[in-house]
Amino acid sequence: MGGCEAGLAAARCCVAVATVRSEPPVRAVRFHAYGPPTELRVDDVPDPRPGPTDVLVRVRAAAINHWDIDMRNGSSRLALNLPHTPGIEVAGDVAAIGDRVTTAQVGMRVMPRYLWPCRRCEWCTAGQENHCAQVRVLGATEPGGYADFVVVPASTLLPLPDAVPYEAAAALQGTFAPVWHALKGRLDLQPGTSILINAAGSGAGSAGIQLARYLGARVVASAGSDDKLARARADGAEATINYRTEDLGARIRELTDGRGVDAVLDCVGGPVFEASLRGLAWNGRLVTIGGHGGERVTLDLVPLFRNQWSIIGSVNCTTADIDQVFELLKAGKVRPTIHRTYRLDEAARAHEDLEARRHYGKLLLVT
Repeated sequence: MGGCEAGLAAARCCVAVATVRSEPPVRAVRFHAYGPPTELRVDDVPDPRPGPTDVLVRVRAAAINHWDIDMRNGSSRLALNLPHTPGIEVAGDVAAIGDRVTTAQVGMRVMPRYLWPCRRCEWCTAGQENHCAQVRVLGATEPGGYADFVVVPASTLLPLPDAVPYEAAAALQGTFAPVWHALKGRLDLQPGTSILINAAGSGAGSAGIQLARYLGARVVASAGSDDKLARARADGAEATINYRTEDLGARIRELTDGRGVDAVLDCVGGPVFEASLRGLAWNGRLVTIGGHGGERVTLDLVPLFRNQWSIIGSVNCTTADIDQVFELLKAGKVRPTIHRTYRLDEAARAHEDLEARRHYGKLLLVT
């Protein structure tokens, strides 16, 4: 679905708004106060207009993330301007362009990157945009994708091939890119390495299984239900552990003949983090990317130094990470697992399902 020259010319004359309709009203899911999922409501909002270097994207799919939940319930530690529209992961079509935009056309299928770094600070110039103090984030510092339309800088757009569904693109960035950053950027995961992937049923966990397998690692996956573990084995995990019914650390030792795993990818924290450490091999490394199961843990320093374990933090991702996983998606090397889609007016239900862990993979809003 390429754009036409007439549409592009019209866009440059008047900051193209021909495709932005006042009828029906533009909808956005917003929360006006911090609280439970019921704080999410569909509002009619003014027609969004792109600035000179921006584009207006007609949202076709937007992913639900734990970060969205943290923002909604007030635990994200971000100073949000309320009412706020969440949604960091979006895919859709260019509906209008600013008068200085030359890289996009109306009708283009696109996936906007959700990180908008300054590209000028010492961290950006070093390729570490995930530490940029001035970074803007779609759905966090800016209105996000839980809406009919969203405005993004034209420089953030990645053209979406017709062969890649909107849903797959929308489900990619917020999990696959940070997990790639953790596995490749922080762990430098090598072929033949054994790795435990916790929370296999989550978006990050299911992405971790695919990416670790792509990198040639041997995967042990953990989750809290046998159904999710069956899905993890179908995704490529060689062994699985139910951490609700089994001793995670002891079971890892059994599966590895007492040796332990070389690495752990943990996005759970709490008791799962502590049990994972007990399953690490000599010189083992644990990379943590989240703590929704508990942000505070008890750490015994004696086995830490006696076994030369390394605990590594990994935060978010860089634009290079986003571009890398996007290339893997286009090449068919990875494909996000989508559990269910919802309408915009079902956003509260989607948040409830994510919080209750009633899913394997990703949940999406579609418009």
